Amino acid sequence: MLCWTSGRRRTVALIERIRSAIRKARGDEALQYSGGRPHISLGYSYGSASSDPLNSELRNRVIPRRATLFVDRVHLLDVAWTFDEDLGGWRMTWEPVAEIPLAAEPSGFIPLR
Repeated sequence: MLCWTSGRRRTVALIERIRSAIRKARGDEALQYSGGRPHISLGYSYGSASSDPLNSELRNRVIPRRATLFVDRVHLLDVAWTFDEDLGGWRMTWEPVAEIPLAAEPSGFIPLR
């Protein structure tokens, strides 16, 4: 389940600053995956299932439908994709590498809206 971000310009700027810092510290090999369109993942699935029930609940029960996302730290992960014979598909795993607090506005948060 993905939630698309609407503050795209600020979100992409933050992502690019983080990627630039990683590239300077660890080199291009540390950035083998772009992440695609900015989003928030609410869950993952290894099997087939309809996301309609969850989408309906989110649309009908979560109000307001938009909210400001505050980012006060970044968690860097070492992500790996491996083929899992038992699942018959790909498995994503990750290991925490670092937690980096970000400089913030006087309120203590960086809004991405």
